Amino acid sequence: MTLIGGIPDRSGDEVERALVAVGDPSLSTWLAGTILRWRWIARGVAAAWATAIVLMLVLPPAWRASATFSPNLSPGAGGASRLAGAIGSLTGAGGALGGSLTNQLAASADPSESPLFYEKLLTSRELLSRLLLSRFPDYRTDAPADSATLLDLRNERTKNRRRALEIEIKALQDEMRIAVDQRANLVSVSVDAEWAPLAPRVTQRLLDLVNDFNLQQRQTRGRVRRVFLAGRVDSTRADLDRATRVLRDFEVLNRDWTQSPTLKARHADLQRQQAIAEDLYVSTRREYEQARVAEVNDAALITVIDSPVQPEKKQFPRIGLTLGVATVLGTVVGGLVAILGAAAADWGRADPLARRAVAAALAQARADVRRLRRG
Repeated sequence: MTLIGGIPDRSGDEVERALVAVGDPSLSTWLAGTILRWRWIARGVAAAWATAIVLMLVLPPAWRASATFSPNLSPGAGGASRLAGAIGSLTGAGGALGGSLTNQLAASADPSESPLFYEKLLTSRELLSRLLLSRFPDYRTDAPADSATLLDLRNERTKNRRRALEIEIKALQDEMRIAVDQRANLVSVSVDAEWAPLAPRVTQRLLDLVNDFNLQQRQTRGRVRRVFLAGRVDSTRADLDRATRVLRDFEVLNRDWTQSPTLKARHADLQRQQAIAEDLYVSTRREYEQARVAEVNDAALITVIDSPVQPEKKQFPRIGLTLGVATVLGTVVGGLVAILGAAAADWGRADPLARRAVAAALAQARADVRRLRRG
């Protein structure tokens, strides 16, 4: 044993003998045993680094593009939303009534104009199927005019198209990152792609599909409303004509109706029915004209706040971050193995008979496994 700076320098065997001389296990003996097994920690870090390097070489790179949009609200829903936000601000001051009114107004608004609806829509099977079957430039080749579906760009292994579509829909649902801010009425979506120019194209196509869905949904609802109001216009027009004809026939048959109180009351009742029929016809006709205008209105139902742009930095792999995470994980795993080794050594020193029994059982198990393999 030598002295270095007044501190004994002992080899590994001498440290083990010193630990045996200590006797009862303690925190200090576990710490010394763990430090003595520093090579296990180094092996854990090396294994984690090797795994990280293999993953970075095998897995395709990922480029991320993001976009933010705001769902446009219909005039009635917009007023209800603003009123709900104003009342909701009272809830923070401790007003239970404000929270109740906010919930009632939110429930009365159109659910298809809520940011939470768009969160579900972006990950729906129908929308993602259309996205995967859309065509994009084929960045696997040098010819920019070539195109391929996103399904072919993402999945070249599965020959069964239906199975490949199912796999990629699930993968997109896991990869897409969607953030919803209900107070600001904003929805943010991020999409990863293997090529940098492809990421913003896919994100923009996703926004276009959302707009197409909104336009189709609104035109469908507008068409149904227009057809219904057209029928109501014909019905109210017939009621108005009938009420006008009855009133005119009464005045023709009863020229002296002003001289009889009974006829005057009957005339007033007929006039009232004709006025009600006229008001109903005018209001229905006005709603019908509004429905015709709304049906052909093609304004976008979402407002894009941040358009997707081509990323300049890879999302994966990031060498520094990946190796840093691998170092931490390798250190944790190697440290746990070293601690378990130190604890097992202390247990063996404290109970050598049990240690020999476990060692004999392990040797017998290995011999049984060898015999089974030979058989």
